[in-house]
Order: sequence, then C-alpha cells, then structure tokens
Amino acid sequence: MTLIIGMKCKDGVILVADNKVTNLSNNKEKWISKFEQPLETVPLYYGVAGYVHLFKEFNRKIPFTVNQRIREYELENYARMKKAGVDYYQAVEIKKDIQPEEIQSSSLTEDTKKPKEKKIKSKQLPSPPLVYGHEEFIEDCQLLVKTLCRNEDGTCENKLEVLLILHDGKETRLHTINYANEEQANFAALGSGSIFVNEFLEKFYNDDTEKSFDYCIKLAMFCILYVQKYVKDFSVGVPPNALPENRIILDDGRMGVYKFDKEDEVLKELNSKVAQFITLQDSLQF
Repeated sequence: MTLIIGMKCKDGVILVADNKVTNLSNNKEKWISKFEQPLETVPLYYGVAGYVHLFKEFNRKIPFTVNQRIREYELENYARMKKAGVDYYQAVEIKKDIQPEEIQSSSLTEDTKKPKEKKIKSKQLPSPPLVYGHEEFIEDCQLLVKTLCRNEDGTCENKLEVLLILHDGKETRLHTINYANEEQANFAALGSGSIFVNEFLEKFYNDDTEKSFDYCIKLAMFCILYVQKYVKDFSVGVPPNALPENRIILDDGRMGVYKFDKEDEVLKELNSKVAQFITLQDSLQF
C-alpha cells in the first residue's frame, strides 16, 4: 500500500507521499511517484492508496475514462451547434474561441498570459457548452474506485482510496474518495500507514487551515519518516537520504512542488525529531 497525507494550509493545499511500491508476491520494491496530474486545464493532483494491482489498474483506466467522457462532451457540443445551424468548420472555430470562465481562472500560472477575448461572428450556441472539469473528474474517480473495489458477489471492500487536491476557480480543496463516498476535508491520511499518523495530525495540525506550507509539509514528512522507521511498514518508505515527495496548489491556482532552501538540513532536522520521538516511546515503562 502506501501513505499519502493531504492538508489545507494558509495559502493553498498540499499532498505529501512516500515513494515505495512493494510487490507482495516476491517482496521486490521500487521507487515511483504516487502523484498524477490528469487534467491539463484544471489545477489538480491526486494520489491513490491501495493494493498494488488495483493502484496500477486505476492509473491505467482513469485517463481512458476521462478522454472518453471529454469526447462525449465534444460530440454533444457539436450536436448542439449543428442544431443551431452552425456547420462543422464553424463549430470547430467556436470551440476554439470558447474559454469557459472556470477553466480560464483555474489554469493561469506565472507563465500563462490571459488569452485575448475574441468576438465570434458566427451563430452562438443556444446554451453554454459542456465542459469536463474537476467535478466530473471526481465523479469518474468515485465510480471507478467503486468498480475496482467490488467483489464477485457484489459486495465492496475498501481496497482502494483516492486523495486529491484541486483549485475550482475560486478556492483550493482537498477531497477523499473511497468506494462508499466522496467528501471534502481539511486534512486526511490514506494508506496502510494512516492509522499511525492520524493522532499526529489531529494534535499538531488540529484543523488549523492557517498553518503555513512549510509547517504542514514538514509535519506530513515527519509522519511518513516515522512510519517508515518505527512502525517498519514494509510498504511505506522513501529512498535513502531523500525527503517524501510533495505537490502543492496555491490559492491563486498555481501548482507545483514545494522546495526547501536547504533540503539536506530539513531532512537532518526531521530525522532527528523522529529519532527523539522513537527514543521517548521506547523509554516508556508501566
């Protein structure tokens, strides 16, 4: 499995995860990124926690599901245009010119210039175009998770979970998805190591969305290093001399990786705190 932690912070949202994947049949391990960025026009990252074969199947099927639904939306938009008396080539031009407000506002980055407004002289659609965005992606995620978690007898087990962060054009959000439901949260931990870190998050994060990126990312990284070293969960880990990876989305829609000025010093500090905490635990006697 894995360990993925998400938190809302003062200026946005974060995801932090380990990099380890273990093949249970032969105990071979490898290091991979647990994050995916499925939509080019929407600031959104997700991570999946669950059995390795289901984790791989989800990542293989979700792009196909997304592309299929986008294609269905395109065909429906073209059908609307045709019904409005717009021919195919005019429809293509209108499609290029239409920039839904949600996509415009959520896709701006430091290197992105606001597109110039264009006047469309040809006939307009009778209704706004269908646009595949974050809400549709969440729906598709939940449907796919439920499908993959379903047993042959029709019952479902919690064998796969998704944690995602996004910017919806107005605010940043953190969502958890499993076979039973989807909900928005301020913080969450998924995966085999999550039961060991929830108390840390409740105490040191305490639903405080005003905490800084620096604080929240260090807290999440501490939790992952603790699970790796003390719990010795063979399915949770990071490469030697490396920090757990992270992804962030700012409140203005920019997205990327949070970089510390001196990562080696941050790693040394976190390892020291983990060692101190483990020593304290081991020294307790009743």
